[in-house]
Amino acid sequence: IPRMFVLATLSDGLRRRLEEAFASEVFNRFGPHEMEGVGFECHEHRGIHLAIDSVHPEFLDEEDRPVGPGEWGRLILTDLDSYTMPLIRYELGDIGSYVDQPCPCGRRFPLMNGIGCRMRDRLVGIDGRPLVPRPLISAAQDDDAVRFVQIAQAPDGSIEVRVVPDAAQWSAGRAATLLERLRTAVPAERDRLRVVTVDRVHLEPN
Repeated sequence: IPRMFVLATLSDGLRRRLEEAFASEVFNRFGPHEMEGVGFECHEHRGIHLAIDSVHPEFLDEEDRPVGPGEWGRLILTDLDSYTMPLIRYELGDIGSYVDQPCPCGRRFPLMNGIGCRMRDRLVGIDGRPLVPRPLISAAQDDDAVRFVQIAQAPDGSIEVRVVPDAAQWSAGRAATLLERLRTAVPAERDRLRVVTVDRVHLEPN
């Protein structure tokens, strides 16, 4: 397969494993059901190019103010192509961030970093503010010994990183290394993070 398109939260490690498994270059894309073709990666893999010729994106905070580049915000889209059922400033329920730098590929379509999470999947940070779990997910995805990962927050505020490990590679030392990587990803939460190994992760109805 020369090229493979996915719709996913991709860490560098997960992308590498997919490319090795399928002998293919992996391109991420973003296309919610309500309006397809919102964005695609190019060969530079610096982010997802937003198709601003067909959609107008906004990244807003909780007070409907624009966030800065690299900051997580609610993703609001206006479909410029749909005349039958216009979607104007439509809130998807996704959290994303944008890049305020041109892509080396030369295309003038702006870049977004990708999707951080669904709004309902945000955690509560130690400061009481919403916490996007993507840095934690990416840190776990980068570990080849992690087969599945699930992030959950307990009533006391502690954050469990539930891991289904590859038994052949997993060890106490590997768990300690992962925990340190998670703490580096979200330093403010270092004392509330813990790694828990499980046989399987519980999946809620989709």
